[in-house]
Amino acid sequence: MTVVVGRLLGAAAMALGVVVLVGWAIEDEALTRIVPGSTPMKVNTALCLVALGTACVLRRTGHERLRTVLEVAAALLAVASLVEHLRSRSLGLDELVLDDPFSTGSTPGRMSLGASIALLLAALGMLGLDSLRRAVRVASHVPLLVAGGIGLVGLVGYASALDDLYWHSEETSLAVPTSAGILLLVASALVLAPFEGATAVVLRESPGGRLLRRLLPVVVLVPATFVVPIGRGANAGWFGFDVGVLLFLIGTIAVSLPVLLWTARSIDVAESRARKEAERFSSVLRAATEQPIIGTDVDGVVTVFNVGAERMLGYSADAVVGRERLTLFHDAQELAARAAELGIRPGFEVLVAAARRNQAETREWTYVRRDGGRVPVSLTVTAMRESFGSQPGFMAMAFDLSAQRELERELRRQAHFTGTLVGSAPVGIIATDTTGSCIFVNAKWQELAGLPEEEARGDGWKSALDPRDTERVVSAWSALVRDGSPFAIEYRLRRPDGSRVWVAGRAVPMPGERGEEAGFLGTILDVTQRRAAEAQRERLLAQSRAVLDASTDGILMTDIRGEVLFSNAAMDAFWTDLGLTGAGTIWDRIGQLSRQAVTDEEFDRLFAAVADDPEGEYVGEFTLAASGRSFIGRTAPVRGTNGVLMGRIFSLRETTPERAAARAKDEFVATVSHELRTPLAAIAGYAELLEDDLTTAGTEGRQFLEVVQRNATRLTQLVDDLLLIQQSETASVSIRPTDVEIGDVVRQSVERVEPAANRKSIAIRVDDDGPLVVHADAMRIGQVMDNLLSNAVKFTPEHGTVDVRIGAAGEVCSVEVEDSGPGIPRDERGRLFERFFRSRDAVARSIPGTGLGLVISRRIAEAHGGALELVDRDGAGTTFRLLLPFAGESAQVVPLKPRLRAVDTSVG
Repeated sequence: MTVVVGRLLGAAAMALGVVVLVGWAIEDEALTRIVPGSTPMKVNTALCLVALGTACVLRRTGHERLRTVLEVAAALLAVASLVEHLRSRSLGLDELVLDDPFSTGSTPGRMSLGASIALLLAALGMLGLDSLRRAVRVASHVPLLVAGGIGLVGLVGYASALDDLYWHSEETSLAVPTSAGILLLVASALVLAPFEGATAVVLRESPGGRLLRRLLPVVVLVPATFVVPIGRGANAGWFGFDVGVLLFLIGTIAVSLPVLLWTARSIDVAESRARKEAERFSSVLRAATEQPIIGTDVDGVVTVFNVGAERMLGYSADAVVGRERLTLFHDAQELAARAAELGIRPGFEVLVAAARRNQAETREWTYVRRDGGRVPVSLTVTAMRESFGSQPGFMAMAFDLSAQRELERELRRQAHFTGTLVGSAPVGIIATDTTGSCIFVNAKWQELAGLPEEEARGDGWKSALDPRDTERVVSAWSALVRDGSPFAIEYRLRRPDGSRVWVAGRAVPMPGERGEEAGFLGTILDVTQRRAAEAQRERLLAQSRAVLDASTDGILMTDIRGEVLFSNAAMDAFWTDLGLTGAGTIWDRIGQLSRQAVTDEEFDRLFAAVADDPEGEYVGEFTLAASGRSFIGRTAPVRGTNGVLMGRIFSLRETTPERAAARAKDEFVATVSHELRTPLAAIAGYAELLEDDLTTAGTEGRQFLEVVQRNATRLTQLVDDLLLIQQSETASVSIRPTDVEIGDVVRQSVERVEPAANRKSIAIRVDDDGPLVVHADAMRIGQVMDNLLSNAVKFTPEHGTVDVRIGAAGEVCSVEVEDSGPGIPRDERGRLFERFFRSRDAVARSIPGTGLGLVISRRIAEAHGGALELVDRDGAGTTFRLLLPFAGESAQVVPLKPRLRAVDTSVG
């Protein structure tokens, strides 16, 4: 507000100068005088008013440099005018901007001596207010006040018609607008000045400042007001003591002002001392306690508001001290209720009724915080007493009861919670005194025991015990009561209806308030179902154990670390025979087992495979070096119901008899095959000799000879097949692969089976994508194609079709042979590649064959790194697919249905 008023005063001075300049510019003398009959304001005076008025308007706006330039320019113009007056010569500044057409003297347009002095003092004072030094700013008030006094005296002179007061002459007189403009400038500068010096003394909020603001207008304006009628009377000839009146006015102001300033300062010093004492007292209260302390005067206005009060109530001391009453912090309803009890009006007296009688009163109240929150407190109000017995005020000390109230509520909540918990607990609870006598049982205990609480009190609870367990339970309970021995046993309760309940009982001592033993607290939990489940589990485990022990295969289960959890009799016997019983984890045992096997390389592969895939399934075979016994082992992961890995299961089966039988069978086949070759060769040879000399045998003889030759050929092929199978099982099939065009091999086979196809009117169609070169043994692959095409022709009815498709399937070559026959039943598809297997349809239709063709064909395909598979499809027709690697490809063909991975080592 003061900034706005100060700028308005400066703007008024600037506007006054502008009006005068306009009057000179348009040569309107009335505008230069403002007041008719008065001296006109000169152009340079108006320029100074405009400059200094603009400087006042720019104060506190950040335009310091422009403001300083304007103030210096005005000061220089005033100094130049003073020099002109003192040296009686013109410097060419009298009509700096505009000519003076109205003055007829020797110095037209020159600023008067009074105006020069006043404006110079005003400019110097305003420059001093811009100083960075406080002493200069304080001292600058003096020229401003003197300039203002000059302007004030000029106005008083015009008002009282005393020419000497406004220096009435051509060179010295002050114009009315000049005096008014100087007063406006000084007032604006003082209002906008920093709060210090004379301005601070007048404007400060203190008793001295208030007194000064009240007396200053009286001291300055009242004497000036009396001068006006005195001067008018003197000019009218009523009296001639105008000079005396002037001296009286000056003396009065000169004496009154220092006295007034000294008095105001004395009052401020006294108040400052009193305030310091009050602050010292308040500081003592702040440091003495963290409890809220509020001091008031006799009327209830707050005089002390310590840190504790600030923290509790949310108000700052500055906001309430000297401004608010103690009742601000109290609940109005509580004050009204207490006032009704005392029979007085609600208000401050309710709080200090006892303290006014010099009695301290402590009472619970509710403080109301600034944010509306409520704080319960214990408030003690006492009266402050002076040495002569008066009561200058009161002190209210509060103790926060929030924590206590919260503790009480928490205790009530805990008590309610405990009661609810005990009453609704799913376990039976029994409490006894220090002698073990029952004093409480909850509802669950009564339900389990079948006894009401009244019958269970004292030693009545023992009547619920099953007679078979009574002695054991009472003995354990007595030991608990006697020496604090642990009580944790399972026993039976017998209900009045004869039913029995298994319970798990626990009991501990109950500590008292000071840690002493106050009794005992026990719980019982119904474990009837658990006991029944455990008994059932034991029976199931016993049955499972008997079944597993009866198995001739060894079975063992471990946890995820490899620790053995279960081992049946056959597995135990195996470890015992090898001397590895109790040899640590399963992996430790397998490590020691590998050193007793013929080779341990397969065991190393097993360990590596399990490390790469701990959750995989593995199969392996090994042979013991000492005994020559052979075994096959399997291992698979064991998972819980949620799919989490729990461990592994291992099985072990001895294959020594099977291997011996297989070797005997292979030896038999090899022997029979070799033995059959000699008579078959003789039969074939003599048949050929007979064929050369059948001129007299006739037609029937020729037919008999053909039958002999055909069956001899079939027997020879059967022997060759048996030898090939025996060779593939003992070693790999012998092949000589080269780069061949698979289409040529297929077409040669088609040519070989075309006679049989033509006899049944079967069309063989070949779909070839183009030349495809594979790395294979042409003779062996031809054998495979002969077998597949021969089977297709055999099982395709007359007028059917056989389709052969040759193409690329990814990185391998695919040859598919599809017939239009009846197809293979789903239950027989899994046995197609078994030795000597023949389908029901082949047997029923007497289709010739040995059941070895597909087995031999698959062995040949696998020897090439390829595969032979049945394409799974429903309906009529059968499709076989032969997969072979392209020339230059080293990748192995992966079967459509991979077999279980196998590692040739022990898993036992």
